[in-house]
Amino acid sequence: MGGERGCPQRGLAARLSDRLGGRPQGEVRADRADHGGGPLQPSVHPYRKGAGTVRSGGAGRVDQNLIQQTIERAQGLHRTAAGADELVRTAEALRGHIALLMPDAEEATNRLWRGSIEWSRRTGRLSGVRFQAGQVPGPGRLSVHVQLGQLARDCQWLLDDYKERRK
Repeated sequence: MGGERGCPQRGLAARLSDRLGGRPQGEVRADRADHGGGPLQPSVHPYRKGAGTVRSGGAGRVDQNLIQQTIERAQGLHRTAAGADELVRTAEALRGHIALLMPDAEEATNRLWRGSIEWSRRTGRLSGVRFQAGQVPGPGRLSVHVQLGQLARDCQWLLDDYKERRK
């Protein structure tokens, strides 16, 4: 059964839940409404427990090379039988990078004319990124790999957006 203690799928889900602060699947820990509409940033270092949590505040320094390496590592893990700990560490790192890049993307979006097509597109995409970063994958390796792929795509979109505005 999936709920038994000795099941590898249960072990992976339990480790993910423990590493992400015991948050139930589907629960988003923080959003703009919770913190007065301020930008989001990582609450802790991306490799430590609770990295999926985001809080309002200023963004730190963006290391584009480190973020790109993390994205490439996540894409590489998607094609391998990596261990659960490596998958969890990579997902936490991606969440931390996403939280670091979000304030800049939100600020750029807020400068657009509200109601424009571009504003609507960016607002929808940022909302999806925020929601996905707050999700805990279900039990099993497939769920973790799908989550990792989505986090990598979202992080790549944010990084490309960041680079585009720095040209």
